[in-house]
Amino acid sequence: MGRAESQQDGRGTADSARSAEQALPRFCLIRGWEEIIARADHSSAGQSLVFAVERLCRFHGRAFDPRSVLVASHSPMEWPRIFASEMPDAQRQRVEVRALLEANGLVFRELIPLDLRPSALADSIARSVAADRPVLLNSPDAAVVYGYDRREPDHWWWFDRGGAPEIVLESERTVRFTFWSDNAAAGVVWMISGAEDVTPSDPDSLEWSFLRTIVRSVRGVPEEGIAPYPMSLRHIRDLLAQTDSLPSLALPMDTDDPFGILRAKVAREQLLGVLENAESRGKDSAQIEPLRLAQYHMHSAVEALAEMAVALYGNIPGDTALTNLSANWQGVRSRQRALGLITDLLKSEKLALESLQAAVDASGKSSAPQNSPGASRRGR
Repeated sequence: MGRAESQQDGRGTADSARSAEQALPRFCLIRGWEEIIARADHSSAGQSLVFAVERLCRFHGRAFDPRSVLVASHSPMEWPRIFASEMPDAQRQRVEVRALLEANGLVFRELIPLDLRPSALADSIARSVAADRPVLLNSPDAAVVYGYDRREPDHWWWFDRGGAPEIVLESERTVRFTFWSDNAAAGVVWMISGAEDVTPSDPDSLEWSFLRTIVRSVRGVPEEGIAPYPMSLRHIRDLLAQTDSLPSLALPMDTDDPFGILRAKVAREQLLGVLENAESRGKDSAQIEPLRLAQYHMHSAVEALAEMAVALYGNIPGDTALTNLSANWQGVRSRQRALGLITDLLKSEKLALESLQAAVDASGKSSAPQNSPGASRRGR
């Protein structure tokens, strides 16, 4: 499993407190990182965090495990974060980052900004980069630091934001990438030092854990930063019904899917695959029947999203998706069609999730330990 290496040495001294004492090159770019950015064949485009971890896996010469997304996400079905005004919950993202790194066998060390002076944190990041160890930030777009230039008083940093290189001044880094949220988890950094073998998870256990996560996310878990996921779909429905101009979208974006429709569709297709696998291995009709019913309704949800993509992106999504989206948003007919489809989506998912809840409840009962009469007598 991937592990978090200690932030302190054997004497309890933070590494970063001594980093300034060690000579660092004044300028450094991690070898090979820009070639990774230039490659477009990533399976997770449009998902900033997953996209970043996939590039970290590639840098360390290992394949990204798509199933790890099932482990990491605490709300797999919510609408993707696409608007400039949206920010992730820092604490929730911290937990999801660690789970995703560990599931892919990436070895990391975590540093917490509140434990360090800003200059000490900057020195620690530079020291990691100088050792060819990229640094992942708990920032809204899961940026990766892969270079620096300390020849000027206001240092330069090379950031990878969603596959796009960007130069950020040290005076901007703290504001934009460390204190972007009031949550103490904002700005946590992970120094990725390597990779190791991961023990494969039991597929059946992993899939039922994923299904329980979805059931849990329907109501949300406020203390963990998880809002009820149907609220994100209702927000999209309200925008289609009430907003005449396309809201400002976040940058960088997936230009083939600027409104997140195709990503929402993929999430539901993944759920369908898990439902089918769970049904094929099921032995109890109390689980199998609701799993089948959930699949039926989820197929309707996938079809609604496919038609919604056509209504807003046109018949041939791709480089023209953003242009078509902007034009179709102005068209009453296209927007009304999309509004009707997302209303259908909400109805289908409500029925699917009721069935999924029944299947999960039945699974919990079948896996609960049974006390035999003999065991009760022996316990007296």
